[in-house]
Amino acid sequence: MRNASIALLSVLTVTMLLMFNISYLPAQNTMLFLSPEFAKLVCDAWNQSELPQKLGTKEAGGNNWILTENKYTGEVRNKQVLVMSRRDCSAMPKVQLTIENKNGKALCTYGGVLTESYEKAEWAFAPTTVQWYKFASGIWGYMQMPGIMKGFRGPMFVARANIDNFGTFWKIVGNVAKQTNADYKTNCNLTSDDVEDIEEYLKKIK
Repeated sequence: MRNASIALLSVLTVTMLLMFNISYLPAQNTMLFLSPEFAKLVCDAWNQSELPQKLGTKEAGGNNWILTENKYTGEVRNKQVLVMSRRDCSAMPKVQLTIENKNGKALCTYGGVLTESYEKAEWAFAPTTVQWYKFASGIWGYMQMPGIMKGFRGPMFVARANIDNFGTFWKIVGNVAKQTNADYKTNCNLTSDDVEDIEEYLKKIK
């Protein structure tokens, strides 16, 4: 009798879930903001933007950013490695974009876990989570640069000369975040004010 009651209760529970269109399946894995999988999507989006042309070689109509000398090793490696992280989320590992010179264009050839030595990477960005979304919303310019100095690596004079191109980069990240409804809360201690600010910035990302 007890087993029959349990079986009947199970059937009724499933029936109620179906009637009210409530899923009883486990939640699908969400895309974590600045995870390796997220970086792969940013890499793909980079290649669909204007950046491969604008940051390519002068011979190909670009500004030669792709041939920027490594500030830390003195090498010109025909590529630029960008290390990305959030300095307020220490539990999140750093991720990497590799931008290579391909027939004069600055194409992203890798996005994912950090494989390059951090000390040898040409660039590193570690804004806070709020700053990532703020810059992605279009609030970016010379006045915002001091706010990213902590955790920043790279030649500042080159960064300043490419202020608009870096603005495009932030927007690419923001578009991926919005399109994937990326989870920016997991593994990160954000305040309620942080979340409120991020949600407002998200509304401005096109």
